Amino acid sequence: NFWIGPSSEALIHLGAKFSPCMRQDQQVHNFISAARQKEKHSACCVRNDKSGCVQTAEEECSSTLAVWVKWPQHPSAPLLAGEKRQFGSVCHQDPRVCEQPASTDPHEWPDDITKWPICTKNSAGNHTNHLHMDCVITGRPCCIGTKGRCEITSREYCTFMHGYFHEEATLCSQVPSLLLPSPARSQARPLRALSAAAFPLARCTAWTM
Repeated sequence: NFWIGPSSEALIHLGAKFSPCMRQDQQVHNFISAARQKEKHSACCVRNDKSGCVQTAEEECSSTLAVWVKWPQHPSAPLLAGEKRQFGSVCHQDPRVCEQPASTDPHEWPDDITKWPICTKNSAGNHTNHLHMDCVITGRPCCIGTKGRCEITSREYCTFMHGYFHEEATLCSQVPSLLLPSPARSQARPLRALSAAAFPLARCTAWTM
């Protein structure tokens, strides 16, 4: 009963058949592709009062109250093959200061930020002299629902929306997006039934299409 429950998320959690787990759902595929393309052109928005930074599109970053650190226009743009990178920046992630995994030849991070790995260790801490690295990050990926929705938001908003907050990641393209809520917690958890070997969509939902 959709008025009193159980919810579709609860039914999936209990083992109900869910088509995106069994085949590539075109609607979910298109939604994730569009979101990934938008994130590719995003950059770190750093507030002028040093109160924080968040990954956003240009129209969501105030030109009066913040600086949109967009490469290659911003002077902080790093080089790739002798030329300035065309995509980025990313809040709290930079190929110049990440040690694990390091961006070194022949394994340099690609220009496309949606293909960047999660950086687990930075060499310079919070003192890099780069705006997008030295700021206080206020938003990280939050996966909401069961249809591939991911937003860069605060932990508080993510908890309110019963989503799964990825404190280890900086971009939605770095996390799997198909989730189901855990009835025992306000957080959600990834669909454990998804296997990259068994279901091609598992890779799709992690935005690695």
